Amino acid sequence: MRRRWRTQIDPVLVEDGRNVAFYAWKDDDETIFRSISLPMRIAEDAFEDLLSECAT
Repeated sequence: MRRRWRTQIDPVLVEDGRNVAFYAWKDDDETIFRSISLPMRIAEDAFEDLLSECAT
């Protein structure tokens, strides 16, 4: 039987709203980090609103 991995991903707004970093953890304690540059600045409150929208 194939094991299904559970992954937790936490996005974080960094560098004055110009980048989003993604921290991910798997059941086997593997940690992954990725970052993307944004073409514009995003305000932290707008980012938090977007995250809460995605969670519902």
